Amino acid sequence: MSDESPSTLQTLQRLLSLLVAIWLLWEMIPEHRRMAWRMAILRAAQEECWRASRGIGHLAMRAELAGDGQRYIISYALARAAERARAAYDRTRGGL
Repeated sequence: MSDESPSTLQTLQRLLSLLVAIWLLWEMIPEHRRMAWRMAILRAAQEECWRASRGIGHLAMRAELAGDGQRYIISYALARAAERARAAYDRTRGGL
């Protein structure tokens, strides 16, 4: 092993230092700004999950009509993820 390559312990220390720095920077952002960012991210996630769920659902319906069996599990999982994002958005909005 070369002396130039960092050890696992050094890598973990650097990673921990980076995580602490990110956390400290995050804590410096005002609470209302963090909530606004969180709400924007949750809203975008909800919309994208719904869009993907509808698209995959249409493909699954096309496959079913072609006699290829039912394949709705991915569409269902995306719809559930969209509902969870909506619920998290509502909880966050309630905190304002």
